[in-house]
Amino acid sequence: MEDCTVGGFHVRRGTMILVNAWAIQRDPAAWDAPDEFRPERFLDDGGKVTAATAIPMLPFGLGRRRCPAEAMAMRLVSSTVAALVHCFEWDVGEGRTIDMTEGGGLSMPMATPLAAVCRPREFVKSMLSAST
Repeated sequence: MEDCTVGGFHVRRGTMILVNAWAIQRDPAAWDAPDEFRPERFLDDGGKVTAATAIPMLPFGLGRRRCPAEAMAMRLVSSTVAALVHCFEWDVGEGRTIDMTEGGGLSMPMATPLAAVCRPREFVKSMLSAST
């Protein structure tokens, strides 16, 4: 709307500014070992994710163009992962480990695709084989 200064840079009116979420999420000033997968860093002392612990994480964008379904997505993903962990045994193969190296691209795919086998737990087998 008007000329301003952002991060010490003069920005002219009408300029579009893009937020580099990749750089923010890997900032060593904000995170201890930013390139390591440590989901527990988003938990508070009570073991819950709060706005204060997740401020530098921007998976849904920022500002007025932020994803409007963020709250629904977070709940849906949490429920889905919980159901998958609860109902199935997971295995990547004997002696194999999961390679968490990042590949190229905007969505940061894994360099080596994940290949895992799931087997339903005993209590789920009866539900899966029951006729309706």
